[in-house]
Amino acid sequence: MKIAVIGAGISGLAAALRMIMQGHDVTVYEKNDRLGGKLSEIHTGGYRFDTGPSLFTLPQLAEELFNTAGKDIKDYLFYRLLPVSCRYFYPDGSCFDFYQDKEQLAGELERETQQPVAAVLKRLEQSKEVYKLSAPVFLFRPFGKLSAFRTPAYQQMGRKLYKLDFFRTMHQANRKDFSDPKIVQVFDRYATYNGSDPYRAPATLNMIAHLGNNMGAWFPEKGMYSIVEAIYHVATTKGVEFRMHTPVDELIRENDRITGLRTGDETHVYDLYISGIDVSTLANNLLKDHPLKGRLSRSEKSSSAIIFYWGMNRAFPSLELHNIFFSPDYKAEFNAIFQTKEVPGQSYNLSLYQFKGSTE
Repeated sequence: MKIAVIGAGISGLAAALRMIMQGHDVTVYEKNDRLGGKLSEIHTGGYRFDTGPSLFTLPQLAEELFNTAGKDIKDYLFYRLLPVSCRYFYPDGSCFDFYQDKEQLAGELERETQQPVAAVLKRLEQSKEVYKLSAPVFLFRPFGKLSAFRTPAYQQMGRKLYKLDFFRTMHQANRKDFSDPKIVQVFDRYATYNGSDPYRAPATLNMIAHLGNNMGAWFPEKGMYSIVEAIYHVATTKGVEFRMHTPVDELIRENDRITGLRTGDETHVYDLYISGIDVSTLANNLLKDHPLKGRLSRSEKSSSAIIFYWGMNRAFPSLELHNIFFSPDYKAEFNAIFQTKEVPGQSYNLSLYQFKGSTE
């Protein structure tokens, strides 16, 4: 078939590579001059910044993608497991490292918190179990199709539905399971991985802790953007055509079927159209008068973020690769974002935070 992929973000790149390996002719349309979508990079003032995602989890999915193309990912991308998934700073001056190694984690909990390690290890095991139950249904196949309900994975999840903890919020579960408010805050923050509010999101999302703390947080040696470059290199060598600076203005519909795409004054016809762009952008801009537009306009959106990129001409050994500075009132922070729709008004006095190994 002739296939059009709209958007050269990670999903578009992966879809294009998979389709070309199935023997199809694939053309990718990208409106920008750079690949990667949200996972991009900035060069300015002698500095290079990764933009978008900063945490690399589930590298085995990237390995599987390269294997599909008959390639070994290690020939294109080198990444390593981080010994500390994140360093957490609190306004009372305390600091906590979430080590991958369980013995180191136990020692850190004993030194820096009042939280017994047994409760944390128990939660990580629970997160692992919920992930194994739910991931085959929610993550690795289209959810909502009737065929999903007939799969063994769905039936197994159905038999253990109570373990998914739908009826408590993340914060309610964390407050019950942990005695130290600082550790409650650590596990509450996993809601931000998909832009949710831990005071409203179901406790099911506590499974996210499994990704970063059991399966591991990884980082590519040359930065996150090297993932994009590696997939693009393989895709082009396999024959995928990329049309950069070419925004798709409209997907033409006839009788609820996509019959073409329009770029400027030109119309292109394909056998199959794959969207790799944000679903709201697709509905609002490319699918004229589609019912999906109305449904999405009524849906609550996940949170975004304000990002600052600072170039500095020195190293800070007291910081880890990933650092979180917790606010003194976490609930007020999420209330501002999701309820009053404001930038949180709490001020951060960095002089209150202690930096490990630093006398500054």
